[in-house]
Amino acid sequence: MWLSNSSCEEVVVSAWGSGSEIGVEGDILRKVEKRVKELGQWEKDVFGNVKSELSRLRKEIAKEERIAMGDKNTRYFHSCATKRFRKNSMEGIRDEGGVWRTSQEDIGEVMVNYYKSLYTSTDRRVSTGILDFVSTLIDEEMNESLCREFEASEVASALQQMAPLEEPSPDGMPPLFYQHFWSTVNNDVTSPILSWLNSEGLNGLIKKAELQGEIHGYSLCRRGPKLTHLLFADDSFIFCKATMEECDNVLEILKKYEEASGQKMNRSKTSLFFSKAIPEEVKHEIKAALGVPEILHYEKYLGLPSLLGRGKKESFDYIKEKVWRKLQGWEAKLLSQVGREVLIKAVIQAIPTYTMRCFKLLASLCNEIEALIKRFWWGQRGDRRKVHWVKWEEMTKSKTIGGMGFQDLAMFNDSLLAKQAWRLLNNKTSLFYKVFKARFFPNSSLLEAADSRMGSYAWKSILRGRDIIQRGAIWRVGSGEKINIWQQLWLPRKHPTIPLICPLESFENHTVDSLIDPSTRTWNEQLVDGLFVEEDAMLIKKIPFSRNVAEDTLYWPYSTSGNYTCKFGYRFFKEEEELQLNAQTPPICHKHVWKEVWQMQAPPKIKKIFFGEHARMYFQQNMH
Repeated sequence: MWLSNSSCEEVVVSAWGSGSEIGVEGDILRKVEKRVKELGQWEKDVFGNVKSELSRLRKEIAKEERIAMGDKNTRYFHSCATKRFRKNSMEGIRDEGGVWRTSQEDIGEVMVNYYKSLYTSTDRRVSTGILDFVSTLIDEEMNESLCREFEASEVASALQQMAPLEEPSPDGMPPLFYQHFWSTVNNDVTSPILSWLNSEGLNGLIKKAELQGEIHGYSLCRRGPKLTHLLFADDSFIFCKATMEECDNVLEILKKYEEASGQKMNRSKTSLFFSKAIPEEVKHEIKAALGVPEILHYEKYLGLPSLLGRGKKESFDYIKEKVWRKLQGWEAKLLSQVGREVLIKAVIQAIPTYTMRCFKLLASLCNEIEALIKRFWWGQRGDRRKVHWVKWEEMTKSKTIGGMGFQDLAMFNDSLLAKQAWRLLNNKTSLFYKVFKARFFPNSSLLEAADSRMGSYAWKSILRGRDIIQRGAIWRVGSGEKINIWQQLWLPRKHPTIPLICPLESFENHTVDSLIDPSTRTWNEQLVDGLFVEEDAMLIKKIPFSRNVAEDTLYWPYSTSGNYTCKFGYRFFKEEEELQLNAQTPPICHKHVWKEVWQMQAPPKIKKIFFGEHARMYFQQNMH
């Protein structure tokens, strides 16, 4: 759009050339940022408020779609949103032995092994006479060309190969801007890019310093991996000894990186963390040298508390405050009950999700947040009390059995923590696994790991998730060596019951492999029939074996893929709760009725009339 106006190039050339005050090499990003603001003002003067006009047109289009499809959460909109995901997902793959593999780790291993076997020679013996007739393809000149440093012409060539209107870079400019005005911005852009490409970047500088003994990383324990740095999107952790020598080395690394990349350390957003054994005078000396403060107890990093002491509630109180502020911004009287439902599910209950992925929130905090949600749902404002016609436990039930589908925060918290435990069980190549394995369960698996007084709160939270995995997951029999017959769940039932009862005291600690004939790789049917009741024996003898001995693995029986997900984990908790509270689940006819209610072609407020009537009947039943 800009290029359609004849004055655009004149504005760009004038704006770019007027920045002598920031012409230092490496400040290219600040220069671009300033020019973007100037061009933005020019755009408003020439074209008006384009974003506002586009927003208005999008709203009109969305309104027409709602009129055509109905003002409801339809299957049509979900199918549009998930079509690309379904198209790009891979549920499983068969290995060389014909075994169907579904876990991400197994799929990756099958693919790697396939291409290894495809491109690996089975016989590496080569006759020297044959090589005499093979000409050298990569000569000295070509090798020198491949090893030389990048040049400005290569930067320009790469830029011209980019799609002009692809997603803008962090500076807000698409490739089209640089392609069109390359003659104007060339020198300013090319210099920092070449400096970056021809250096190893911050990662390489830190690794080099580590190899030369200039900095020493940190390890949680003697057996654990030593970390010198962790790099996030635009944040970094650097670990070193609390000495002036190493701090000076870190400053030198950052200085080199700043000169090469044009990026600078933001000291106002940088902080230091010291271990408990560091003397106060050393802390003051280092803080003065680096010019940054020490991290405070209740500060947050990447949205999470930096430190967790004994006051867990105080550390997480910011979640309750954030929920309260969000609810105060919406007057309950201005929203219909349908609007309140959407706000609660899409906004309010999503606020604590990020924190609940890493930590177990206190039950009292969850209750206080739910109290705020309940008051908002029933239209209570200020100190004026209103009747809550239905218990919150009923509201958190699925809509198919008469609830509203609100989240039970404590259960949802557990389902998220179980996902972290599942990652530790299935992704053993990650840094997450290597660090926690060395620190908390070096001589056992996660399933046998014990709680420790010295364990961090994050570790205790993961153990909570681990216990939930043990309650719901089932072992898939491979070799049978890891599975205790009587203490673990391994019979392929959709809804696992309690572990089996051992009829012989001498057989209590036996594993499943003792039921398998090693010579034939089949079940010892005589032993199975003698130890188990008929129903269980039939189930066991139907469990197949692979041709080769495989490892025992856990799978989640409530999902089609066998992988644990938060959705199916939460559903498992709710079903488990229902079975504990009620002797039997609601009759099938009730589920059918509620399904018809929520799927009928009617405005949402009409559907809420049925729920209101259900609430009135529930209140009358519990009053008598």
